[in-house]
Amino acid sequence: MKLQTREKCPVCYHTGQKEIYRKSYGSPELQGYLTAFYGIQGYPEPQQLGEEDFVLLECCDCGLVYQANVPDTQSLEELYTKWISYDKVQEVHLKNRNPGKQDGNYVMLRSIMAHLQKSNIRIFDFGFGYAELLKMAVLLNFEAFGSELNPQQVELARKWGIHVVDNNLEYQGEPMNVIFCEQTLEHVVEPRKVMEKLRRLSKRGTLLHVSVPNCGHVYEVIRDCDWTRTKEEKNSVNCFAPLEHINSFSHRQFVRLMQDFGFNPIHLKHQVKLKWIKTDSKNQWKSFIRENINFLRSKIIKRRSSKSTSGFFIYEG
Repeated sequence: MKLQTREKCPVCYHTGQKEIYRKSYGSPELQGYLTAFYGIQGYPEPQQLGEEDFVLLECCDCGLVYQANVPDTQSLEELYTKWISYDKVQEVHLKNRNPGKQDGNYVMLRSIMAHLQKSNIRIFDFGFGYAELLKMAVLLNFEAFGSELNPQQVELARKWGIHVVDNNLEYQGEPMNVIFCEQTLEHVVEPRKVMEKLRRLSKRGTLLHVSVPNCGHVYEVIRDCDWTRTKEEKNSVNCFAPLEHINSFSHRQFVRLMQDFGFNPIHLKHQVKLKWIKTDSKNQWKSFIRENINFLRSKIIKRRSSKSTSGFFIYEG
């Protein structure tokens, strides 16, 4: 595992920066974190990084917080094939799989259909993982495309009739109607290059849904930094998880990056209504909430959208 140093902000390319945190990868705290965090996902060798430093920088222009020292091209492959191994990740995925997530995918895709008002919708998912979204899209008669690093996941997607594009996005076909880029931009060394590739897949009116972890509280995490917290705990270091979450977006940088490439925010109405389930159960309200959780979640998200790092954008050129 070898690290390279980024000399400029990955969002705005400004070279002015200030260091806001530094710790040796050889320290007991970081060695323990790397062993615990990546140990459940694969086969890490944190001792390889003993001479390196974990460094957080803040851009003096756009304010993005990002890791200075990141894996080089060869080390990224090692990170996502060995440190994060398919066999272990699949085991965790199957154990924690939430069937209710497909309800959310269904609602989102129906909302897209209502907005576009057309048939033969072409959808692209950059980094589709287990292709849960694209599988639902296939069932709704979308023409599904996507890219993914992991060869096993690629083969699973092809069995569903999903058109797999190489990760350089060397695609020569018709532009997409809708593009998804979920929990990806925080991982890549050059997010602007990814956005340029996604723009080439677009045409005027193309919808883009992007989400990244919301790291607007990064200074709070640094002040109370505890490397033993799990990512589910408050103020965990997950917002700048070493080697993996190398770009820590707040709402401001998130929207700026989208607008730099001609994508402006848009709100899509959710195509779902509350439904009441008649029951004699004393837990009637619990049943009501369970049956309508995605609708309720959409209303909550809408109220929080002013600070969100997840949402729809429309390409206006």
